[in-house]
Amino acid sequence: MGGGGENKRLLAMNKWLGADVTALDFSDEGLKVVKELFEVHQCSGNFIHGDICNWVSDQQYDTVVHWGVLEHFIDPKPILEKSFSALKHNGTLLFSMPNMEAVGAHLWKSWCPDNWSKHVLHSKELIEQTLGDIGFSKIESFHYGVPFLKGAEWEITSVAQRPIDLLQKICSGSARLIPFFHKYGNKHISMERGFIAVK
Repeated sequence: MGGGGENKRLLAMNKWLGADVTALDFSDEGLKVVKELFEVHQCSGNFIHGDICNWVSDQQYDTVVHWGVLEHFIDPKPILEKSFSALKHNGTLLFSMPNMEAVGAHLWKSWCPDNWSKHVLHSKELIEQTLGDIGFSKIESFHYGVPFLKGAEWEITSVAQRPIDLLQKICSGSARLIPFFHKYGNKHISMERGFIAVK
């Protein structure tokens, strides 16, 4: 169970792990994009149009995943409670969000304050406490991804930012050849931070 949009991770779970996957998205466009992605790769999935905040699952899942969702909510508890209720006993929740504590995230905040302001930095302690209060166990956090040097491509607004953009692309390209950054994540440089917990 995961989200829509260009969800290559959900696609990979279906294509290479043989998982029966379901995508939930409140956006018609997000569902259209994920359906097209699955069709291009000749994969199949279940696609649900709905808002996770009001959604009531008619089944329970082995795994619930979401990437880049929780940081858009001031209070993470309702989303995590929905994730908990959608899981089978001993099911796993895996989610990540941008690492807003990385050194490079300060450039994001400086260069794109409008986009930055749409994100909420939830502390590790808050997330872990909330997961525990809901009933999750075996809670772990981690960092992964290439160094966080800039946000999205569309956030580059001046020529002065181009060298940082180029360096980000070099790091991203090298990670495909040598997956060093994914193995040795670091709070100060990694682009993503994630959590895993068991119901």
